[in-house]
Amino acid sequence: MELCQAARELNAIFETQITMEMATYLACLARLFNYIVLYIIRDEIMMLHNWLALSFWLFVYIARLFCLNYICESVSIKVNLH
Repeated sequence: MELCQAARELNAIFETQITMEMATYLACLARLFNYIVLYIIRDEIMMLHNWLALSFWLFVYIARLFCLNYICESVSIKVNLH
């Protein structure tokens, strides 16, 4: 019961912040994919450092998104078990 109460309190405190963080990650990913699509449509040759930079930032934002999702899911499962 204590874990459930603590999870509810954390949810009340960080609900807006987590939602905004998730929306920001999704917006950044959409923008990065937009850059890739624009380069492909225009048939421009991207330099290697541009591809590496885009790949790096895609990896970073996808990793953050999965980590945040994993944390929320694991807390939710623990709360439901207790």
